[in-house]
This record gives sequence, C-alpha cells and structure tokens, in this order.
Amino acid sequence: MKIVYLKYLHTLILIYLGIKKFELRKDSLFFSDINVGDTILFKYKDIFQINCTVISINNFNTLDDVFDTIEYHHIVPLCISVDDAINKYSNYYPNITEFSFKLFGVKIVST
Repeated sequence: MKIVYLKYLHTLILIYLGIKKFELRKDSLFFSDINVGDTILFKYKDIFQINCTVISINNFNTLDDVFDTIEYHHIVPLCISVDDAINKYSNYYPNITEFSFKLFGVKIVST
C-alpha cells in the first residue's frame, strides 16, 4: 500500500465526502507502480488518514490535457475555473511544462 501525504486537511475531507473524485500527481517512479484496484493511504500530517481504492488511472502529457478530459471540479473542487485549477498546479510544480501527469480515480474504502 502506498502512503500519499496531502498538504491540506480540506483535501482529505473532500476525498472522504466523495466530492474530490481524483488525485492528480506529477508522474514519477513513486506513482508509476500504482495499479487499478490498489489501496492508497491518504494522510494529513500523520494525524488523519483514509484508505482509498484506485478505480481508474489516466496518463496525460500536459496539464491542459488533464483539464480538457476531466472536469476541473472533480479534481480541485474548491477552484472556481479551469484557469484557477491550472494556476494551482503551476504553483505546486515549477516548470510544469516539463512534466507528464497521472490522474487517479479514487473511492474511499468502506469499513
């Protein structure tokens, strides 16, 4: 099981509530071996955590490709527009045009 740390508590809450349906990450070796059906443990500062099942994985060459395919509010529900969403990720990842992305569809694991 992979452990994915989240920067903000509200992100964990939005996943828990089923409002945030996707987790978008820069493609890397860490994320390359996650498969559909795997469980991801999302953690916020080792205080709060939830288990989610990966229900889909999509690979994208650019951030524009991501938001041309998936509605932004499923990825970043608190953003008010696609441009807002792209700006948010541009702040996370300097030199954003140099990266490809993985988009994980996630669903909380029922206990």
